[in-house]
Amino acid sequence: MDFFARQDNARKRTGRLLVLYGIAVVCIIAAVHGVVAGVLSPKRLWDPALVAVDVAVTLLVILCGVGVTWAGFTGGGPAVAESCGGRLVDPSSRDPLERRLLNVVEEMSIASGVPVPPVFVLEEEDGINAFAAGRTTSDAAVAVTHGALEHLTRDELQGVVGHEFSHILNGDMRLNMKLAAWLGGILGLALIGEILLRALGNSRPRHSRSRDRDGDKLLAALFIIGLALFIIGYLGVFFARLIQAAVSRQREHLADAAAVQFTRNPLGLAGALKKIAGYSGGSALRSPRASMLRHMFFSNAGRPSWLDFMMATHPPIEKRIRWLDPAFNPEMARLAAMARPASRDEGEAVSELAQRGAGAAPLARRNIAGLCAQVGNPSAADLSLASGLVRDLPRGVTDAARDPLGACALVYALLLADDPALREWQMKRLRETAAGPAFEDLQKLEPLPVLGDRARKLPLLDLALAGLRRMNRPQFERFNTTLEELIASDGFLDLFEFTLRRVMRRHLAIYFGLSLPFASQPVSIAAAKHECLVLLSCLSRQGHKDDPVRALAAFRAGWRELLLPKGPDGPLEQSACRLDALELALDRLSLLSFPFKKRVLTACVAAISADGEVRVEEAELLRAVSDTLDCPVPLA
Repeated sequence: MDFFARQDNARKRTGRLLVLYGIAVVCIIAAVHGVVAGVLSPKRLWDPALVAVDVAVTLLVILCGVGVTWAGFTGGGPAVAESCGGRLVDPSSRDPLERRLLNVVEEMSIASGVPVPPVFVLEEEDGINAFAAGRTTSDAAVAVTHGALEHLTRDELQGVVGHEFSHILNGDMRLNMKLAAWLGGILGLALIGEILLRALGNSRPRHSRSRDRDGDKLLAALFIIGLALFIIGYLGVFFARLIQAAVSRQREHLADAAAVQFTRNPLGLAGALKKIAGYSGGSALRSPRASMLRHMFFSNAGRPSWLDFMMATHPPIEKRIRWLDPAFNPEMARLAAMARPASRDEGEAVSELAQRGAGAAPLARRNIAGLCAQVGNPSAADLSLASGLVRDLPRGVTDAARDPLGACALVYALLLADDPALREWQMKRLRETAAGPAFEDLQKLEPLPVLGDRARKLPLLDLALAGLRRMNRPQFERFNTTLEELIASDGFLDLFEFTLRRVMRRHLAIYFGLSLPFASQPVSIAAAKHECLVLLSCLSRQGHKDDPVRALAAFRAGWRELLLPKGPDGPLEQSACRLDALELALDRLSLLSFPFKKRVLTACVAAISADGEVRVEEAELLRAVSDTLDCPVPLA
């Protein structure tokens, strides 16, 4: 199943869940009203005024519970990781296990075409587990338990991280957070009942004679209502967990399959599962948040229970292992758990897949006719390529990308002009405006040949985003101002600069609160016909500036994929294909509903691959488009 089909299924599942959740809420409201009417007077069961009050109050409590839970997720994946006791891994960490984890996550990010997410370690958790959280790829985070770092080999860790990246790419993260928020809404009703019961218990007088008969009746009525809310709320939570578990089990199986396809190493993922099955601590967590978020984890985060046949959020672990390794038997799990912990020498831990990736050609030198099949669906070849790229980078580049000011320096270095006179002026200006440590890092990076390879600039930009997110807002504002001045210094906006600005806006300006998120009101592709014309015109003209015949063929190949009637005869004139017009067009296209986004991206790929190859300029423009449409394309 391709990326777009999985996204479509995810939306259908969300719709079905909303229906089931709505039914559960209706049942809860009916039960609450029945209890209140029974306490006051059975005759008032159909009293419109009482029904209206009960419906309003119950809905208010549930919506407040949803709102409070969702508010805890406003910080995205990092906020969720921190609520579970996660510690942000310092990108400059010298701990070998942490560096190995960072390398694996960076390779996965570049291979899949998404920004490198923040990485957290759950230090107090000895169980072997992990999760990915966030609402979009811009605020995603990956968290791994200390037990996973200590007990898993590099290949096993790569399988687990690949499984979590599948959730990032398939839109599972946002659904997971919605499930937790909906669960919190129903749980809020039970908490109100619990608070009411405790309040009555604490306010109870020591001498019963001091209470009059009316007071007794009132306290008894409040006690019954509180007890009913408590019971109804937890019954609602029970059924909500059943829904949560059923949806989660299906997604976990798909994520296992995606991780195997990604790493082409089923034994790595199977090895991690075997260690969980044989390890005394399993995958259970101590954090009290684990109960509400257990559907997010790689493996069951709770202790085994007799209700697991209904409430388990993951398929039975032996079933998952046998799917990956048909020859498995339980004794193998015990042996795997007793195996030597992972080596602390990152140099010895580089996988065969990473070794095969060394020296591979970047996307801009490969044929991409089948690229749409890779959207959100990276292959082992993409991971191999990314592993080789990261491994071959000079140590100074990777260290800079992981440090806030070093990442600023890396981005500056990617923008330096080839013209010696202009480059000298840019360096002089950066000495005056950039932070001192950032300029010192720039002086070390500027001579490195890898930064002049235009085909590798986009992966390096993805690496730098991890460090840039660690800035505070004043630092980012200063960096952004310097960046705009550097881009404008030659009086010309090229495609890499254009793409860089789009990436910064989407993944950093919104993150730091300097820009508003794109609107969520969807539009149809027919309403964005002019914007499609601008996009395909720019794409075909950029790829064939000096060959109008090929530009026309590329444009027509792309337009056919849009399935729109009455198409234009050819692309807009070169003078109309300005990047400011493209900027406005992409902002409009970002509002397309998801099925239409597939058509637009397919049209772009058709235009690019019309001549059987992709140029660096086309790859840069495709990155801007895919990032806008939230359809990650492997661009290593």
